[in-house]
Amino acid sequence: MCGVAAVLAVTVPAAAGTAGASAAAVASGSLSWTHFNHRTGTGQPAISNCPAGLNCTRTFLGYTTGIGANPPPPGASNGAAPSAPASGPVVTPASAFSANVAGPAAYTWVFPTPATGAGTFDPATRSADAEFRGTLTFYAHGTTFFTLTNPRIVLNGGTPDGTDGQLFASGQNTGEMGGTDPPPSYDRSAHVHDLDLRGATTTTNADGSMTIAGIVPNLNLAAFAGLAGFGQGSDRAPNAQGSFAVTLSSTATAPPVGGGTGGGSAGAPSAGGSGSGGNASIGGNAAIALQGVALRGLRSRGVRVAGSGGARVSVRSLGLPVSRGTVAGWASLRHSGDLTLRAGRRSVRLRAFRTTLRSRSVFISAAIGKRRVTVFASRPRPGAVRAVAAAESIGLRTTPVTLTAAGARAIRRALGLRSLAGGKLGMLTISARPGGGAATTSPLARPAGAVDLASARITWNVRESFVRYIGTGEGTSVGAGATADPPVVIPPTDVPLSYAFHYPFASGWRDASSSRALVRGTGAVTFGFAERGIRIIAADPEVVLDGRRSRASFVLRGSAGDRLTGRRVVLMNLDPAKAAATTTSPDGRTITYDRIPATIPQGTQTSVFAGFYVPGEAFGSISISLTRR
Repeated sequence: MCGVAAVLAVTVPAAAGTAGASAAAVASGSLSWTHFNHRTGTGQPAISNCPAGLNCTRTFLGYTTGIGANPPPPGASNGAAPSAPASGPVVTPASAFSANVAGPAAYTWVFPTPATGAGTFDPATRSADAEFRGTLTFYAHGTTFFTLTNPRIVLNGGTPDGTDGQLFASGQNTGEMGGTDPPPSYDRSAHVHDLDLRGATTTTNADGSMTIAGIVPNLNLAAFAGLAGFGQGSDRAPNAQGSFAVTLSSTATAPPVGGGTGGGSAGAPSAGGSGSGGNASIGGNAAIALQGVALRGLRSRGVRVAGSGGARVSVRSLGLPVSRGTVAGWASLRHSGDLTLRAGRRSVRLRAFRTTLRSRSVFISAAIGKRRVTVFASRPRPGAVRAVAAAESIGLRTTPVTLTAAGARAIRRALGLRSLAGGKLGMLTISARPGGGAATTSPLARPAGAVDLASARITWNVRESFVRYIGTGEGTSVGAGATADPPVVIPPTDVPLSYAFHYPFASGWRDASSSRALVRGTGAVTFGFAERGIRIIAADPEVVLDGRRSRASFVLRGSAGDRLTGRRVVLMNLDPAKAAATTTSPDGRTITYDRIPATIPQGTQTSVFAGFYVPGEAFGSISISLTRR
């Protein structure tokens, strides 16, 4: 979007003593979006930091108000105007712009929250998932150019790499000058902006609300490539993408599953494509073990498949993370991630995957160009679809899945293949649950004879192959007090990498009679591979030593499989009895477990490690040393 610059401020009443509090439901609020009507003119400096060849003379609003050659549609003008319940000014070519005034001329529109189902907010972590209503329309070339309808803001609390949240919406997007009239619609299958909190400020207001200001947006160029010429947002001065301000008031309790995103009621199917809401947070994964005639047909024609945005592809499997959905006796699931198929110099992208899961039929569709096509289909045997109505577990036991005739035809045409038939593609498994697919954790009950710890050392020795894989992307980084071992070379790579990470001690206890212990740490380790849609931030570890029930959990943020928004998740099961060594100090105060084997637990394959590992597979080790008072 050409010059629309953005700063996001979130205002949410914080309950008394909110430190460490969990998310509360949003009762009411509003989202403000401020745009700069900037056009370079006589005496007005050009927009800075603009890549050569792009629209460097105006912001997005400045572009729309500056295109006035064609008559506008009835009741509209080139520029921008809101539609109820959104409110704000109608900006026209006659409105003040920055070539005529000192500094950028700013105009602000406001989107209110819906009456019910406005979302959640956790002031302790600066995490939010909030819904708003209304439409802002930009007009150019005498017609509708771009609309933003019913926006949804997701904030992940702030991370070192600046991809801290997203803005979703539905609307219309020309993507081109002189495009169709009306322009084609888009939905919430892809986000509009990535949000950057690195420069944000947080203020607690007199009424108890909290304001997060200074969040910078960047346009999702993968989904809105036609607007790429208008800049990424933060690559311009003024910022090309406008400014946001969110005001929310929260209740004391979170809404039930299905009511947290507005629009529909719990359990009601989504309208599908309208972006009007009704989709609850559902974490999980759809995985296809690749085999069969359709796979052989693709490979024999030289078709290569790659995943992005969380979708993962290997020689043996394909994984599509589940991010949202509705449940009402059947399930409608939305997936994050895209698949790109290439043959020679031609390629086709399958995006915005959706799964319809019924007791005797499963269909997975994708957007291919401007059409939605059912690309995969499965006919489950009786009982293979489980517990959909209960909404506690949504899944499909391993069932044959086919590449449909329509899917094969769309791929064949896009890639220019002479022939490509449908048929069996492999074995499909779906596993998901409301609120996320990974196992959550609760603290170990403290025995009466337990003694507080004076100190502890927590070291996470990450699986070497995973570190090497992440190392081909942005690699690992540490923050909030966590530290990493110096990089070393471990074959088969010749690149020095850090494989062990240390978290500072926060609190804990140990009971000598039962050998049970609970140790909490602080700090964060980030694993980043943007090209593969991976950004995992593992923070504030909690290690439970309880025999064969031992485990290590982390607060996870980022994106990998399901949306990671600050939940505590069991990342590894531990087996202290198989530690490489267990030693006790001469005074008996310190016990050290060296390299306790760690394995992937049940449930985690549906989120963080979807497409990488399966339950029971080794994932490095934990070394821990406990010193009692």
